Amino acid sequence: MNRLRIKIKVPGCSTAGVVVRLVSLAAAWFGLLVVAPETAAQRQFSPRPTLTAEEELSLEAAPRVDLGYEHRQKGMRALGDGIYSSAARFFAAYREQTGGNEPDFTDATILLMRAHLLRGDLAAARRTLAYYDRESEGTEDQYYRRNLIYWRAALLVREGETEQALTILAPLLEDELFPELQEQARLLMGDAYAGSARWQEAWETIDEFLEKYPESGFRYQAKLNLVKIAVALENEEEAEKLLQQVGEQLGEDASAVVLHRILLQLAGGEIDQAMASFQTVVDEAPVAYERTWWLVFSQLARKLVAVERWEAGLQVLRKTRPLAPTSGERAEIMILQAECEMALEWNQEAILTLEGLLEKFPDHEEVPQARFRLALLAEKTNNSERAAEYYRNILDDQEMPLDLRYQSGIYLGTLIRQEENYATASSVYVEACRLPVDDARKAGAMMLAAEAAALAGNYAEAATFYQSVADNYADTDYAADARLRQAQTRVRAGRLVNAAAVFAQFIEEYSQDERLPEAWLGKAGALRDADRGEESIGAYEKFVAHFKEHEKAPGALMEIYRIAVAQGNMNRAMRALNRICTEYPESDLHTNAYYYRVHLAFQLGDYDLAVTEGERFVGDYEQLPLAADVLLWLADHYVNRGDPARAEAEYRRVALLFPGDARAAQALYEAASAAFAQENGADRALRLLNRLQAHCEEHGGGEMVIGRGAFLRGDVLAANHDFSQAAEWFEKAAQKLPEGDLNVAARGRVADMYFALDTEQSRARAVEIYRRLLQSETLNPDLRENITYRLGKALVETGEQAQALDLFLDIVFTYDMHTRVGRVRDWYYFARAAYEAARILVDKRQFDAAARIYERVYQSGIPTAEEAGLRAQEIRRAHGLQE
Repeated sequence: MNRLRIKIKVPGCSTAGVVVRLVSLAAAWFGLLVVAPETAAQRQFSPRPTLTAEEELSLEAAPRVDLGYEHRQKGMRALGDGIYSSAARFFAAYREQTGGNEPDFTDATILLMRAHLLRGDLAAARRTLAYYDRESEGTEDQYYRRNLIYWRAALLVREGETEQALTILAPLLEDELFPELQEQARLLMGDAYAGSARWQEAWETIDEFLEKYPESGFRYQAKLNLVKIAVALENEEEAEKLLQQVGEQLGEDASAVVLHRILLQLAGGEIDQAMASFQTVVDEAPVAYERTWWLVFSQLARKLVAVERWEAGLQVLRKTRPLAPTSGERAEIMILQAECEMALEWNQEAILTLEGLLEKFPDHEEVPQARFRLALLAEKTNNSERAAEYYRNILDDQEMPLDLRYQSGIYLGTLIRQEENYATASSVYVEACRLPVDDARKAGAMMLAAEAAALAGNYAEAATFYQSVADNYADTDYAADARLRQAQTRVRAGRLVNAAAVFAQFIEEYSQDERLPEAWLGKAGALRDADRGEESIGAYEKFVAHFKEHEKAPGALMEIYRIAVAQGNMNRAMRALNRICTEYPESDLHTNAYYYRVHLAFQLGDYDLAVTEGERFVGDYEQLPLAADVLLWLADHYVNRGDPARAEAEYRRVALLFPGDARAAQALYEAASAAFAQENGADRALRLLNRLQAHCEEHGGGEMVIGRGAFLRGDVLAANHDFSQAAEWFEKAAQKLPEGDLNVAARGRVADMYFALDTEQSRARAVEIYRRLLQSETLNPDLRENITYRLGKALVETGEQAQALDLFLDIVFTYDMHTRVGRVRDWYYFARAAYEAARILVDKRQFDAAARIYERVYQSGIPTAEEAGLRAQEIRRAHGLQE
């Protein structure tokens, strides 16, 4: 919406930009437009402001007053020259000159009323008549008595009191004493009928006038009046015929003819033609009020504005403004002018126009609209501070029209909101809501207040505002939206259970609303986030049941899957996935559901289903990155099943299908590991590791994969007894692998390789590495035992039997202590260490101690316990030791 063109309807004010229908202007068109015969006919449509019948009445006849009245003579000259304001001043002075003497006083009153009416100042004319009624007892002169009756009727017609005017005009039609008054009264009566939109009577009266006065100098004017009536009756053919007749009398180019043709063209919607006609007479336009010119120009201007012909409208308005008869009409023209300037983005010009209106007419009824439009213009010209001041003043002014106060509140709130001062904006919207406007506008303001409060992060207050709309303005169009937003902001406020209840309330209150699916999903989501898993699943299931064809139904089933997995209810999770896969094959979630179903089958231990569906998934979606995951799951499954050859094949497929993917590096590593696990697979493992190294150099692969690859290469080389190169690769692995058990294991492998090289220097190096590893306080117990055992073995080889014995016994006694307190430990190094310790003790001839070590193993109940028990018995028998 272009806010610069918003129009606020203010009671008592003209609405800018609205085209006034021809019928509604009838009284103004027809009032007092007749002219006098002879020279007056030519003067009526001359380029200067001219006299109408009221002015010309008796000008050509000898007046019945003393022509020695100087001010009267000056007034008559000013009247003849169309200087009505000066004429009014001279006639007022003339009235004073009369000293109340009759019939001069009545004559002065008539002339003064005439000048005021020609100026369009009805109030002054009414005051003049009231003064006369108060100060004069009337005149005995019948001519002036009847003239005064005529002018009373003329004023009534101008004021819209046409029925009263008709009543007092009727006797003049029967008066044969003054035929000229009778003639003009009949024409004025036609005007009065037209002013009441009594078109047929107006037509008959004026038609009777033409028949009764075939020689009248007012005939062409009467026909012009008939043109207006024909237009009002939408009889354009008759109007055109009458206008041609007048044109034959006055000439087609005569101002009177052109002006009435413009009216006819406007009535027929021929706005371009009307504008062209305007151009032919615009230079002849008077510079002060003249009724016909004012009516035609103002009508044309309004029509141009209505059809958004802004520049043309401005051209006409500038010529129309000086013609306006009253302050109200001048103010309306200024409003229209400002609207055109705003539409043309001539914002500074519009500001000047409206500020001029405020200065010239500070108490006029158009002032509220002007102030409001100035606020719009200030905002348009980025003067936000000024705009806010205007809006605030209008909002706070209790004398301003209520509509404008409300709109100003809304615009002020929006202006503040644009400055991201959301809390203040919300409070301004609340002010607008508190105005005594209708419920729809109250609800609209409160909705804006809620939105601003939410933007300020005050979700609890926003929810309260939304609730206020839903509860208090339930009959407005905002109520349903407010209830739904109340629930949504409750979610954002963290009031999840309450939010679910409000969603349920919406579902109950608006069971036919198109947003019902949104409410069901909102309720389910709030319950999910509130850890009400079972209730949430129930809501999602109802959503799917009610809206099975809804685009979000697959998403609801996916949520059921996730909640069920979190609950550990894998069978329910599988059912939800199965529904997506079978019922929604076109859904965007279908592929994901298929993928999760394979994974879930592995988790449930349904390996036949997992393998079958996994292979099918890869076949259907081989190009998707998800297929890499499925292939890895399949390969891991074959590893766990003890089928390294099949596992190697699946890992290779990952590397082949997704060569640039990070998972390709992991797959190459796993393929190499699976190859190494097979008989005669070491060479394949090395080739795969070479591919892994090339992949990591080209694409990267992560330090962990590079480190593990180096570790595996070390194992392969070690298996081939290439201990020197193996040590180098284990060292590379230690450099890549992060701190932790795997890093320690790699460094331990380095020591193993040095030990395996079986030189004095290499064994010493191995011992040094083992000792350094054992200094770490973060080793887990199993890894510590492993390294301790290997250090002990290395010390045995270097001849340090005593230190080795202490290390072996440390393993044995630690295991024994842990098992006594219920800690389950791997028995492997316990048994190995016990045998090594017993062997050293036998070598040292400490047979009883050796037997006791074997007996500890026997008592532990591990798988080698029986063998240890037999060795203990042999030692005791061989050396005569008591059991």
